[in-house]
Amino acid sequence: SARLIFFICDYQDDLEDSKFCDDWKKVIRQFGGEVVDAYHAGITHVLCKSQDSNLANQALREGKRLVTVYWLNDIVVKRVVLPPWKAIHFPLPAK
Repeated sequence: SARLIFFICDYQDDLEDSKFCDDWKKVIRQFGGEVVDAYHAGITHVLCKSQDSNLANQALREGKRLVTVYWLNDIVVKRVVLPPWKAIHFPLPAK
Protein backbone atom coordinates (compact mmCIF):
# COMPACT_ATOMS: atom_id res chain seq x y z
CA SER A 1 0.00 0.00 0.00
CA ALA A 2 1.07 3.59 -0.49
CA ARG A 3 3.34 5.02 2.17
CA LEU A 4 1.81 7.64 4.44
CA ILE A 5 4.03 10.67 4.75
CA PHE A 6 3.15 13.19 7.45
CA PHE A 7 4.06 16.78 8.04
CA ILE A 8 3.18 18.28 11.45
CA CYS A 9 2.07 21.84 10.77
CA ASP A 10 1.05 23.95 13.75
CA TYR A 11 1.04 21.72 16.82
CA GLN A 12 4.69 22.39 17.60
CA ASP A 13 3.94 26.12 17.94
CA ASP A 14 1.64 25.40 20.88
CA LEU A 15 3.38 24.96 24.23
CA GLU A 16 1.00 22.24 25.44
CA ASP A 17 0.85 20.30 22.17
CA SER A 18 4.53 20.56 21.32
CA LYS A 19 5.33 18.24 24.24
CA PHE A 20 3.54 15.43 22.42
CA CYS A 21 4.96 15.90 18.93
CA ASP A 22 7.78 13.40 19.47
CA ASP A 23 5.30 10.79 20.72
CA TRP A 24 3.09 11.31 17.67
CA LYS A 25 6.09 10.91 15.38
CA LYS A 26 6.95 7.63 17.12
CA VAL A 27 3.38 6.38 16.71
CA ILE A 28 3.34 7.28 13.02
CA ARG A 29 6.65 5.50 12.46
CA GLN A 30 5.46 2.43 14.39
CA PHE A 31 2.56 2.31 11.94
CA GLY A 32 4.97 2.33 9.01
CA GLY A 33 4.39 5.96 8.20
CA GLU A 34 6.99 8.62 7.75
CA VAL A 35 7.28 12.08 9.30
CA VAL A 36 9.18 14.80 7.50
CA ASP A 37 10.43 18.11 8.85
CA ALA A 38 10.00 20.08 5.64
CA TYR A 39 6.86 20.28 3.53
CA HIS A 40 7.24 18.74 0.08
CA ALA A 41 5.09 17.45 -2.76
CA GLY A 42 5.26 13.81 -1.65
CA ILE A 43 3.50 14.41 1.65
CA THR A 44 0.13 12.63 1.97
CA HIS A 45 -1.13 13.96 5.34
CA VAL A 46 -0.76 17.23 7.19
CA LEU A 47 -1.37 17.04 10.94
CA CYS A 48 -2.76 20.42 11.98
CA LYS A 49 -5.15 22.10 14.40
CA SER A 50 -6.53 24.66 12.01
CA GLN A 51 -6.55 25.59 8.35
CA ASP A 52 -5.38 29.10 9.19
CA SER A 53 -1.79 28.81 7.97
CA ASN A 54 -0.47 29.42 4.47
CA LEU A 55 0.91 25.92 4.59
CA ALA A 56 -2.45 24.36 5.40
CA ASN A 57 -3.99 26.29 2.51
CA GLN A 58 -1.28 25.13 0.15
CA ALA A 59 -1.76 21.54 1.31
CA LEU A 60 -5.51 21.78 0.68
CA ARG A 61 -4.95 23.16 -2.81
CA GLU A 62 -2.54 20.32 -3.51
CA GLY A 63 -5.08 17.73 -2.39
CA LYS A 64 -3.29 16.60 0.77
CA ARG A 65 -5.38 15.18 3.58
CA LEU A 66 -5.56 17.56 6.54
CA VAL A 67 -6.16 15.74 9.81
CA THR A 68 -5.95 16.42 13.53
CA VAL A 69 -4.22 14.40 16.19
CA TYR A 70 -7.68 13.10 17.21
CA TRP A 71 -7.78 11.26 13.89
CA LEU A 72 -4.30 9.87 14.51
CA ASN A 73 -5.35 8.62 17.95
CA ASP A 74 -8.50 6.97 16.56
CA ILE A 75 -6.75 5.13 13.74
CA VAL A 76 -4.14 3.90 16.23
CA VAL A 77 -6.94 2.48 18.38
CA LYS A 78 -8.66 0.92 15.34
CA ARG A 79 -5.34 -0.23 13.86
CA VAL A 80 -6.54 0.68 10.39
CA VAL A 81 -6.08 3.85 8.37
CA LEU A 82 -9.45 5.34 7.47
CA PRO A 83 -10.37 8.72 6.04
CA PRO A 84 -11.44 11.19 8.74
CA TRP A 85 -14.97 10.27 9.90
CA LYS A 86 -15.64 12.58 12.88
CA ALA A 87 -15.88 16.36 12.99
CA ILE A 88 -13.01 16.44 15.47
CA HIS A 89 -10.77 14.73 12.88
CA PHE A 90 -10.86 17.80 10.64
CA PRO A 91 -8.78 20.89 11.40
CA LEU A 92 -10.77 24.01 12.26
CA PRO A 93 -11.67 26.07 9.19
CA ALA A 94 -9.65 29.21 8.57
CA LYS A 95 -11.04 32.23 10.43
